[in-house]
Formats: sequence, structure tokens, C-alpha cells
Amino acid sequence: MKRGIVIGVTGLDCSGKGEFVNILKNKGYHAISLSDIIRQEAKARGIEINRDNLISLGNQLRSEYGPGVLGFMAVALIKKNPSYSDMNWVIESIRNPSEVEALKQNFPDFHLVEVFADSRIRWKRMSSRKRDPDDPRSYSEMIAREKVQMSSDPSKQQFHKVIKLADFRIKNETSLKD
Repeated sequence: MKRGIVIGVTGLDCSGKGEFVNILKNKGYHAISLSDIIRQEAKARGIEINRDNLISLGNQLRSEYGPGVLGFMAVALIKKNPSYSDMNWVIESIRNPSEVEALKQNFPDFHLVEVFADSRIRWKRMSSRKRDPDDPRSYSEMIAREKVQMSSDPSKQQFHKVIKLADFRIKNETSLKD
């Protein structure tokens, strides 16, 4: 009996985690983004979708329902599919260690991958993409925003703790082609 694979992906902005997810999607993986779960919740609540509101709503959900709530919401989405255990899944934007724990509790073969790149390389990517009006306007603003993702509060983003849980690390400092 074939058993599906569940891979979690974490990484700071412009580290390349989205491209890694796209590679897996092209190989047949089904993708879920914890950020998209927050976006859907924001729409349902009539909250304007911007970076600050999404971070605030994510923190509110963790505070109200427990720090692993987004992980459990992803589990529920996956398990809606009757063939979920035979399918390959990739879950993006994991930013709290309790989200990792929720996924490991439900998928014993879950593996977490961190995609990382030097901050100067990520800044160069961010400043050249001009994709998101919420993107920082300077390198120092990018670094300051990242510090927000390193909270000691368990109901907030704790990226620094999530990366310590990674089973695999992918250094992504070259081109997409590479």
C-alpha cells in the first residue's frame, strides 16, 4: 500500500520556500499554505488583507484556540480528502513550533524543511520583485520585520524555534535555475 508524504516548509521571506513548494507541486504534491488559511479567515471576518492584519489575525487565532491551531486547520483540510493518506502534501509558511507538533501528531512521517538564504540575498530578491506593496522599503526594515517573527510569546510567530525543528535545511543562495 502506497503511503503519502507530508512535508512542511518554513523560511524567511524571499528565502525561496515558495519556489521549493512550486517544484513539489510540479511533482504532484498537493499544497496548503498556513498563510492562505489566515487569508481565508480574514475574508470571512471582513478584515482587510495586508501583512500587519494577517500577522495580527494569526496571533489572535493562536491566542484563542492554541498555538497549534493553524497546523490543526491544515490537518482538517488534508483529511477532508478521502484519499489523503495516499497523496503527497506540502504545507507552507509554518511559523510556530506548535504547528509543527500538530502536523507530527497527525502525520507520523511528517518532515520539516527549512529553506534559507543570507539576509542580503533575500533583500536583493525582495527589492527586485516589486510584488507586494507591504514589502519593506529598506534592508533595515526587513530585518526589523523579521524580528517580529521571533517572539517569545507561544501564541505568536516563533520562527527561531521552528527552524530548530527542521529535519532538512536547503541553502538557496543561487539562481532558480541552479
